[in-house]
Amino acid sequence: LDQEFISNLPVVTRNWSNFVLLTPNVVQDGGSGLVSFHGISGLYNQNYVDGANNNQMLFSEARGRASGAPYIYSADSIKEFQSEASNYSVEFGQAAGGQVNAITKSGTNAIHGDMFYSLRYPTLNALDPYTKWQALHNTPNPVVAGFLLTQPVHQQQQFGGSVGGPILKDRLFYFFTYDGFRKVGKALYTDSNTLSLTSSGTTSSTTTVTPTQCPATITATQCTNAITFLINQSTAAPSRFQKQNLFFPRLDAHLNSKNDVFVDFNFVDYDSTYGYSPAVTFSNSSPSTNGPTSYHERYIVGGWTMQIGKASVNNFHGQYGRDLETAGAYASGPSVATGVVTFGMPNALPRVAEPDEHRIQLSDVFSTTKGNHTFKFGGDVNIVHEVMINLFQGGGIYSYSGSTPLLNFQSWVQDAFAGQP
Repeated sequence: LDQEFISNLPVVTRNWSNFVLLTPNVVQDGGSGLVSFHGISGLYNQNYVDGANNNQMLFSEARGRASGAPYIYSADSIKEFQSEASNYSVEFGQAAGGQVNAITKSGTNAIHGDMFYSLRYPTLNALDPYTKWQALHNTPNPVVAGFLLTQPVHQQQQFGGSVGGPILKDRLFYFFTYDGFRKVGKALYTDSNTLSLTSSGTTSSTTTVTPTQCPATITATQCTNAITFLINQSTAAPSRFQKQNLFFPRLDAHLNSKNDVFVDFNFVDYDSTYGYSPAVTFSNSSPSTNGPTSYHERYIVGGWTMQIGKASVNNFHGQYGRDLETAGAYASGPSVATGVVTFGMPNALPRVAEPDEHRIQLSDVFSTTKGNHTFKFGGDVNIVHEVMINLFQGGGIYSYSGSTPLLNFQSWVQDAFAGQP
């Protein structure tokens, strides 16, 4: 796809790589956010930008990940990209599925620029009539009703622009993009069990928790406090805020009729509250089981194209990149699964670095044409250094293996007040 298509075709998040779905036999890979070529897992695809490897080694996805940052290269920076499902050129590979190769924009002898602003706002989007009726007439819980009466995406803004032109006419050119992303929404936490401070009386339900179900070994006050705590943990609609800033400068130099070089730098910072678990709704869980996430992407990529004689070309590319992903925690350990609601720091948090990935890549391809035949020779060196700082289950776990939520609640509440008068 060329620059005109990328600029004008609609795409919900301005993520240029979503256009790969226009390729035959390419579909969404389930709900992962990845894409599948010919039914092959999205983890087997390869992503290149300006000839440099744009994949993350740890999760085997394009940098930024499908479940993380909305995008790490602005659509305003992409000149064109090519999608291939088989018969790759000799300098590509490392993929059993498909590969995407993008080229970024560069400046010219004329100064050109553009600006963009996209807005998604509640007053511009109607609520689903059935959901609205349910919220107004059939949802007694005010937290849930309030969530249903607004869109999960309360507000989304994308804004920025690009400019490019000459520094030295016919010799040296610049290009620069800024891309900002802001998104505000909510996450809804509810409970499928019945939690109430009003005694239910005798019942055969194993999912009802009221003072009637509290064991005789704790006091009435302790019972009330425990149920109140679980209600507050299990029903909430916290706001979720996502923020991203992206900067992309590029320089191109036309040294002479046979030599061209370029260098570009991509800088991305992305932060999200409640981003560790990005789903919109949660059942039998607490906001304390989520956490904030941050992605810090830094890549410098360069290339040198040299024409050798009339029939030969040498292409050299290099990059140094760092991909740092972190996740915090909204609560301390342990993780507690009461059978009614789970709360506390989840097993995989905090993630100080998962990963902190540094990549050095050097690649060179020499191609020459002899009659009707083209020959290519070259090599590619990728040095990747991974740092993982994530102590799994570091906060500890309390879990109960009773056959029903009620039995697990009764075990938990006795443990919670053990030794107290």
